[in-house]
Amino acid sequence: MPNAAWKEWEREMGRYTGRVRSGPMGDALPDLPGPFLDIECKYRTKIGIHQADFNQAKRNARGKMWAVALKEKRTGRRLVIMDAMEFARLLKLAEFAFSTRPELLSEGE
Repeated sequence: MPNAAWKEWEREMGRYTGRVRSGPMGDALPDLPGPFLDIECKYRTKIGIHQADFNQAKRNARGKMWAVALKEKRTGRRLVIMDAMEFARLLKLAEFAFSTRPELLSEGE
């Protein structure tokens, strides 16, 4: 049986971020857990904003930063949506990392 497209999207996003898909564990776990930011992946016919996705991501992150990674079926367009204040915190972390170790943010790593 071929892998479902939504599972492949979770694996693809995992490759981008260096995370491993949690899979069905019987718990309310994020699709791609991480040390400080958890990611919920959604594969949709058309990209749209769904409050339920944000609620799920926030609930499953259990107090950590969270993001929703979206992929559109027909176009393959990919977007990541997160809370603006958490994005600002993440940006500050990235800028600090870049100022001290620019090689950490080089493309292709």
